[in-house]
Amino acid sequence: MKFMKQGSRGASVRTVQERLNRNGFGPLSVDGVFGPKTDLAVEQFQLSSDLVADGIVGPRTWAALLVESRVVATDAVCDEQQRLMVLADKHCSNGGALSVLEAAISDLGAVEIPNGSNWGAEINHLVNGYNEYWGVKGDKHYPWCAMAVSSWIRIGLGCRSWESHPFEAFYGGVAQIEAWGKNRATFSAADSGDVAAGSIFTMGRGGSGSDPSKSVRAGHTGLVVCDAGDKVVTIEGNTSNGVRSLLRSKSDLRGFVRWWS
Repeated sequence: MKFMKQGSRGASVRTVQERLNRNGFGPLSVDGVFGPKTDLAVEQFQLSSDLVADGIVGPRTWAALLVESRVVATDAVCDEQQRLMVLADKHCSNGGALSVLEAAISDLGAVEIPNGSNWGAEINHLVNGYNEYWGVKGDKHYPWCAMAVSSWIRIGLGCRSWESHPFEAFYGGVAQIEAWGKNRATFSAADSGDVAAGSIFTMGRGGSGSDPSKSVRAGHTGLVVCDAGDKVVTIEGNTSNGVRSLLRSKSDLRGFVRWWS
């Protein structure tokens, strides 16, 4: 087969983009143009498949992309959870942060039901009670990446109430998390150097895989499993409407919040 990499074009690239979307590594425009977003998605897919993360679609990557229902397959999810736990154990030096990562990794593959609802049996333990906590009227459910981070910290630390949570509240907004970090001088810019495993990353909503927004201030967030040089391995909610692990470039991020003392 012909190797595909950044700069390639054509029908085969469209197939790659379709398969990446189907496997939860989008959303990508299926336009047949192998650009930077497709390159990053390929690297994320390769990392999750124990392949060399070089962004080049060769025979092994092509074969892995063609496996049906990869993201939802129980065996594949279990294998990915085990791989992430090995990374977390190796890189996370704080016991509380490691427990939080364990809670998040255990949710890998959980999705919204129905799709696009920000709700459902598989994620209710992460989002349930948010509307009641903030007095939100009606049945609308909101993007839940920050809710997931809040809930994973609560679950991992065994907090009995939101008052005993490090945030002292049930945060559902990326701006809340960033403000909390900045007020405590625990927020660091994405280009500031190494980042601690278990910390929270923040980024803009565009290109994150989270729900689209008309607001340029809208953000996305999740947890860092480990530092990978100019990238980080993450575990995050509300990405392609589920809990996913991705390889994100630090250049795409706004910063990191170290939430423990």
